[in-house]
Amino acid sequence: MRQSIKTRMILMIVPLVCLVLAGKSVCTLWMTTSAQEERSYEAATEQARRYANELDAANRANVSMACTLARMMEANTTKNRAEIMDGLKRILLDQPELLGVYVGYEPEAFDGRDSSYRNAPGHDASGRFAPYWNRLQARPRVEPLTDMDSSDWYLVPKRSLKPAVIEPLNYHGFLMTSFVCPIIDSGRFIGFTGVDVSLAHLDADVARIRVFESGYAFLASNTGILIAWPDKRLIGNQTLNGLAALKHNPDLKRLAAAIREGREGFIKTRDPLNGRAVVMFFAPLKSCRWGMVMVAPVDEILANVYHLRNVLILIGLGALVLVTLAVIWVASSLTKPIENLSRAADYVAQGHLDQHVPAAHGEIGVLANAFNNMTDKLKFTIESLEQHVRDLNLARASQQTLIEELEIKNAELERFTYTVSHDLKSPLITIKGFLGYLEHDASTGDTAQLKADIERIASATDKMQALLQELLELSRIGRLQNPYEEIDLNDLTREAIGLVAGRIEARGATVEIVDCLPRTFGDRPRLREVLENLIDNAVKYGGAEAPPRVEIGMRREAHEEVIFVRDNGRGIDPRYHARIFSLFEKLDPASEGTGMGLAIVKRIIEVHQGRIWVESDASGCTFCFTLAVKREDKTEEDSNGNRLTDHPAD
Repeated sequence: MRQSIKTRMILMIVPLVCLVLAGKSVCTLWMTTSAQEERSYEAATEQARRYANELDAANRANVSMACTLARMMEANTTKNRAEIMDGLKRILLDQPELLGVYVGYEPEAFDGRDSSYRNAPGHDASGRFAPYWNRLQARPRVEPLTDMDSSDWYLVPKRSLKPAVIEPLNYHGFLMTSFVCPIIDSGRFIGFTGVDVSLAHLDADVARIRVFESGYAFLASNTGILIAWPDKRLIGNQTLNGLAALKHNPDLKRLAAAIREGREGFIKTRDPLNGRAVVMFFAPLKSCRWGMVMVAPVDEILANVYHLRNVLILIGLGALVLVTLAVIWVASSLTKPIENLSRAADYVAQGHLDQHVPAAHGEIGVLANAFNNMTDKLKFTIESLEQHVRDLNLARASQQTLIEELEIKNAELERFTYTVSHDLKSPLITIKGFLGYLEHDASTGDTAQLKADIERIASATDKMQALLQELLELSRIGRLQNPYEEIDLNDLTREAIGLVAGRIEARGATVEIVDCLPRTFGDRPRLREVLENLIDNAVKYGGAEAPPRVEIGMRREAHEEVIFVRDNGRGIDPRYHARIFSLFEKLDPASEGTGMGLAIVKRIIEVHQGRIWVESDASGCTFCFTLAVKREDKTEEDSNGNRLTDHPAD
């Protein structure tokens, strides 16, 4: 039986149009979801790398401590064993995070008098100088290092002549690791120094890392020993290879091999805790080649990809349904073949979707109108898909912008590390220099000079402690916050004035709130710290030729409220307006403080989504800032109940 025109049109047009649209939709779906998945993996790998760098900072500091101690031993000329043991004890008492600090010399390498110290405190039966001050018991004590010739903390620095981080071990109930450094004399190994540090804090730090909704993070040593893990019973008692055998998961062996080689990347596998499909993103801690691992459930890391895929599938199906219905509607109105429709169909097949069938009368006219409607809808569907592709390209460009911003943040972190190491080196050099003078003063009996040298060392130590404390304060801003609340800035300013009342009275200054300040929403103690710091600086440097006068007020600019603190001081050269908000920057090196006050102020303002700047002329300085934090800004709490901001800390 011969098929009708309607049937033949449906059988020819519908499959062809469906095939074209389906092919285009599949290609678009595959390209879009693949690119989105790749970006998700790259972002998670970068996050693992960032966490690894944060955890590695403490390890680098401990290696530096061991190396500083080694350099002091190399520079020591007194060869006084009791003096060195007393110095090790002071280091242990001053550094509560240390479990032990020690020095171990080769036989007769210290002063050639080992036989005179047999079984003395800090010496073994041969008199070898190897004091180990530790707090492994209830009270700090000293004992000689044992089993030196068979222990990594002795053999590794001896063989490599380089600083090293020793693999973790359980010792006297502590999971700890050793940071060691060789003592070199004329190119020859004569001993080593080291510090022992508990790894319990690393498990706590890693446990606070959030990986999507239900993921987690863990830390493994270079040989695969679990340092941080959700099941605390396995910490220090299990390795990745052991876990791989226990869970019959060969992917964990591949992860252990990658950590051992210091590589970064990701592995798709099953979660050893619950069997879920996960991706393990890993990055090395470069100082010790340990591995920081983030375990992310596949369904959570690819949630956006799945959502985008479903949207595209629905769009494609909708387009196919619309086109199919349009073709069926056109075909059902056909009564006879028409040449104009055939020619118009040829043009449409060539991609000319603007082609219309000329108007006609009767059934031909109805058929022409139906065909014209079909081509319009087909053009609209394709243009919609093309517009969606353009939107996705814009999203990709936005992602690239975020990556570039992250690279800028990494560059800022490198500059921050360089500045910190440079400013911390100065008090260390001072301490080292004056330690050399103590021996001379003691031998000559010059107690006055000896006391002066000790005071200089104490002053340098206080300076280093102040720098470290303010660095810690700066690092906490944005990570740990007090609960946000509604604040009356008038009351908060009066509180800040009361906190610096001593300096105000000492300088005979006048501090006045000249305008009614607004209400805001934020971290009350942090914002009080901002006002206290700005008012204190204004009183300290104000009043170049008259009693200091400080004004606190508010002015409106465009669509924002600007709070200002104005003084009548000498002003600041415009060349230094940006520089004064950097770390350790002081225009007057002889002035008190560490040069971090304005850097902390700037960070607090930025966490509140505001900005700060300085205006200056011959009549004084005006520090201005804005606050953009609103009540609806989201906050969340960590495991200790501390309020965390939505914005990542730099």
